[in-house]
Amino acid sequence: MVFKPWIIMPVLCFLIAGCQTTAVLPEPAAEAPPPPSTEEVEKRTPLVVPNTAQLEATRAENVEYLSGQLSTMQEQVIQIKADTSELRKTTQILLARAQMLSDQSAKIVSENIGGSISSTQEAPDLEQLTKQLKSLIKRTDAQYQLVSGYTAKGEWVLIRYDRFSGESWLADQGQWNLLNESEEVLPSVFTIQLLRADKDIKGYVAARVDQATGQSWWLKQDTWLMLQ
Repeated sequence: MVFKPWIIMPVLCFLIAGCQTTAVLPEPAAEAPPPPSTEEVEKRTPLVVPNTAQLEATRAENVEYLSGQLSTMQEQVIQIKADTSELRKTTQILLARAQMLSDQSAKIVSENIGGSISSTQEAPDLEQLTKQLKSLIKRTDAQYQLVSGYTAKGEWVLIRYDRFSGESWLADQGQWNLLNESEEVLPSVFTIQLLRADKDIKGYVAARVDQATGQSWWLKQDTWLMLQ
């Protein structure tokens, strides 16, 4: 069978055009993957676990620091209270001394003035008055005094006391034993009297008096009890 040239040429053109169209056509686009679910996101996200040991160590350090600060503040408050109490005690002792010195000085001056009135021409003996004042000051500055006595059994009783604080000690076997207080005693000027008492279990009685207020105490065993 013989093909004619004018028939072959159009057929070849159609074949070439079809090949070019097939090569130019783009491939279909791939579908986008669906978004991940919440569970997948949680599985992919790393879980951050806090360091428990580090947190506990930090907390312990903070607690220890605060405890130290609190202890320091408490010590400062205690020291301030102690200083205030000591200052008040010292002030009251000085006031008591000044009051006692003033009273005795006024008494001495009044006696010297009374003696000089009898003779208007006689000048006051300033030197003697100065000596009396110095002696008075010396006696006033004596802070501690002793009282003693004997019991019916011949035992020697000796008490030492602070005239301005009221503290007292009882001698026993070569040492001083502090006598107790039933309540707080404010600084003033005190005296103690000791007397033999055969009917008392101790063999003696002792009493203390505040010369400024008149408040009194009696000694029961080793404790001062206030007389109401």
